[in-house]
Amino acid sequence: MARAEDIDDLGDDQDALSWAGDDEQGRAAPRLRQPEPVTAAAEVEPEEAAGSRGRSVATAVFLVPYLAVTVGWIFAVQQLSSGSASLFGEILWQFGEFLAMLAAPLWFAATLTLTKGHRPLVRVGWLALGFGALVPWPLVLQFLAALELAGGMS
Repeated sequence: MARAEDIDDLGDDQDALSWAGDDEQGRAAPRLRQPEPVTAAAEVEPEEAAGSRGRSVATAVFLVPYLAVTVGWIFAVQQLSSGSASLFGEILWQFGEFLAMLAAPLWFAATLTLTKGHRPLVRVGWLALGFGALVPWPLVLQFLAALELAGGMS
């Protein structure tokens, strides 16, 4: 059984905040930085980073085509049919159509978020790649077939 003299006095909490020998080695306990006082100059918005105007232009240039891709997928989804005889196949087909409609806005938002600190050319490259991959190909191919058919009639 523990005796009363074996129990240390827990009243001094300062010993718990430092290691033995800190003062001897010349290393005091790490200190937190003092918060810098807020001045009127700190409240002024910082200047635009280099290339931010280019990123803004690239965003504006690609916004309209990405909206057109989204609307194109909405039209393409209405013209396609699954041809599936099972309920499970039909549900998966409709889920795929839903994801096709959301893919362009999600790619646009992800590109804007992930290329925030990069050069404008990086953002343009990712936006162009996404645009090429997300074009509603069923609608484009149907349009090209209609043009070919119309050209053959003349």
